Amino acid sequence: MCLEASSLSNGAACSALDSAALLLCARRTIFRLDSSRDDYPTGTGSSARTGDHKILNDVACSLRPAAPKLSECGKWLRVNFHTPHLVKSWAVLGGGSSEAQAVIWHHVKDHELAPGVDPQAFLTGKIEAYYGSDEVSAPLIGFLTGTFLVGHVESFLQRPGMWARCVATVGLNNALRIGDLPSPTASRPGTINILIQTSVPLSDAAAIEALSIATEARTVAVLEGGVHSTAGQGIASGTGTDCIAVASPVGSDATPALYAGKHTILGHLIGASTYEAVAKGVRNCKRYREGRGIDG
Repeated sequence: MCLEASSLSNGAACSALDSAALLLCARRTIFRLDSSRDDYPTGTGSSARTGDHKILNDVACSLRPAAPKLSECGKWLRVNFHTPHLVKSWAVLGGGSSEAQAVIWHHVKDHELAPGVDPQAFLTGKIEAYYGSDEVSAPLIGFLTGTFLVGHVESFLQRPGMWARCVATVGLNNALRIGDLPSPTASRPGTINILIQTSVPLSDAAAIEALSIATEARTVAVLEGGVHSTAGQGIASGTGTDCIAVASPVGSDATPALYAGKHTILGHLIGASTYEAVAKGVRNCKRYREGRGIDG
């Protein structure tokens, strides 16, 4: 599923940029991903410097994270990390603060998460059945969702020296406005699950701040999408089962970022990539529900 119209293979991204194109490349270069391919398209911008060619080559050829992998059955989506990452989340599996090598999403049907079902035990059993018993004890973060995983969206943004990317699945079946009373009619599977990955390690405080920035970006994207609450009269601010995970590399000699707020470049990258991915996911979900199919 191509999420953006313009894309080049990795080799092309490194060789096809001529001097005229480089003059258009910014220090604030934005890369958007094609989620069905393991490559990145080129970026655009302004105010290039002589060092931009090296920056672009470094980003396009060396620093890219692994692309999400969708299973043939469409029930599993997986993001593998090249190195161990510290992940802070409230995910069904691996929630809290834990070290992980991968993040997975599993698609569920309404009846599979009936009242009384333990979501963590359910997901653990599904992982063992699909991946094998060894994977159950592997360092994983796990999401559950009722939305179709083929519609996952991804946004990758970079500035010199760092990048952030967001991988999100967006479902709106139990959209709620903050403060709505819990309602059985608003508890169907179909949620917004978000993974934020950064190229730089984060301090505990920065990781918590990153969760706040991603939550704010998610909320703005849903509000601007005009999604109505399934339990009230207002516009929804999210769903009743949204989950966000922030992952950053561990074991690096790099000094962890101390802050990730809106006055930092890192906070900008986290917020903008999350907003872009969720906003597109909301548009896709609404179009799908209107019978138009997923765009892109």
